[in-house]
Amino acid sequence: MSDSQGPPDQARAVRRFAAGLRCAFAQEIAKDARRFKKLAVYHLKRSLPPLPGRPPKESLTRAIELRKEGMDWRQIYPLCIPGHSGMPAAVRRQAETNLRGASRSRRNAAKRRRGERAEPRQQPTAPKEGPEGTPSPTC
Repeated sequence: MSDSQGPPDQARAVRRFAAGLRCAFAQEIAKDARRFKKLAVYHLKRSLPPLPGRPPKESLTRAIELRKEGMDWRQIYPLCIPGHSGMPAAVRRQAETNLRGASRSRRNAAKRRRGERAEPRQQPTAPKEGPEGTPSPTC
């Protein structure tokens, strides 16, 4: 087995998945096969790791949770910034500013994502039957 081909079970599963797509979306493939394939690959890539975006920082997640609990930023800094008390004043202020900015950025990104989800998505419908209501012989 070569790394570029992957394990045989994976190849078999992908072939089965592709056959299911061909069966379920025959009309869309007949209309524009290139576009369908491009969208299918796009959605498959988006569904598998690594997912888009940076991995979340534990310290930032904790700071956001503490703010939701009503804690003041001055109480949060020593808990979420490693070595906070031993830092020089200028470095400490920059770390505090970065923590607040990262918190704001994550909150704004979440708002943007919620706004995107509010818009209706159009999904192609899959035909379940062949011509004149008979079951499709290939599916």
